[in-house]
Amino acid sequence: MRKISKILMAGILTMMMILSINVQAESGHPSRVVDDADLLETYEEEELLKELDEISERLDFDIVVVTTNSTEGKSAEAYADDYFDYNGYGMGDSYDGALLLVNMGNREWHISTTGYGITALSDNDLDYIGEEVADYLSYGDYASAFETFAELVEEEVLDAKDGETLEIGEVLVKIPIALLIGGLIAFIPVTVMKKKMDNVEMRSEASDYVMRNRVAITEQRDMFLYRTVNRRRKPKDSGGGSSTHRSSSGRSHGGRGGRF
Repeated sequence: MRKISKILMAGILTMMMILSINVQAESGHPSRVVDDADLLETYEEEELLKELDEISERLDFDIVVVTTNSTEGKSAEAYADDYFDYNGYGMGDSYDGALLLVNMGNREWHISTTGYGITALSDNDLDYIGEEVADYLSYGDYASAFETFAELVEEEVLDAKDGETLEIGEVLVKIPIALLIGGLIAFIPVTVMKKKMDNVEMRSEASDYVMRNRVAITEQRDMFLYRTVNRRRKPKDSGGGSSTHRSSSGRSHGGRGGRF
């Protein structure tokens, strides 16, 4: 009887393992938290993974955290870019996402962006996020650093998407409405002013408007109506998005990095 129970228990455990493997295979997505440097407690890693999965799926934008003790001879930028490209990260055809790398070997961080991440996160955004994250890293508060990274990236992506909600069709509708309102606003005071001038007669000669014996010219001088001013052209604003480079896979990446 005990032997049968053991066999049944082993069978159940085997089935559970198979089901677990199948679920992972079906999801087809690598873990968004890779803590090779072992900076997080088990419960912290679980909470962070849950948060990153929720935000990433909701925004359709991968947010990934990777820690390591060595970049294997690569620069932090190259390691972060390659880790993202060669491990199956990125949502959609343009591989939208952002990855934070923390290398404890050199105490450095690097943020790599791809796809919509390049558009949503400008160089200034990346600098700001990096500074906020680095403050927590320098104090050894790694859980807060990674949570801050996730929240700030989420905010920037949402802001970028909100800024694109005004479609061309909406603009075409709003322009004539604005013109109509502006015309009405201008028409009312002009009509009032016109009514007040009903008793004014038009004069045909300019001399009719000159008050006799009231004008005396005492000074004469030349005045130039036009002049040439040389000014340097103001550099154009680069607008949204960040500067880019190519990774070893050939994809375009944005990014910023530093030490802590």
